[in-house]
Amino acid sequence: DGHHLIPVLDAILSVLPVDDAVPEALFRASVKGDPSLADPVHHEIEAICAKRAPDRKVVALAGADFYARVKSAHAIVATSEPRLYANIIIRKGVIHPPETRKP
Repeated sequence: DGHHLIPVLDAILSVLPVDDAVPEALFRASVKGDPSLADPVHHEIEAICAKRAPDRKVVALAGADFYARVKSAHAIVATSEPRLYANIIIRKGVIHPPETRKP
């Protein structure tokens, strides 16, 4: 409790790979259901995603589309972020096992 979205997102993306087998794997909520609108928090989300997953674009989804994806999520991370529409969906990629060293 007490953590805002941006530092939590940065921490998650520092260890969680984003799915590279699909064309779109990062989705954000939209202002009043309009994907063409963006609040300052959305620009911050895009900046962190560009830093941690540089080849991936954050896709804005209308409310119904966003919440349909949320309902099928494997896990949800709740933060203490006070800003509205500060929500992101990350489609996890493959976590490859560490390389095995031969003696």
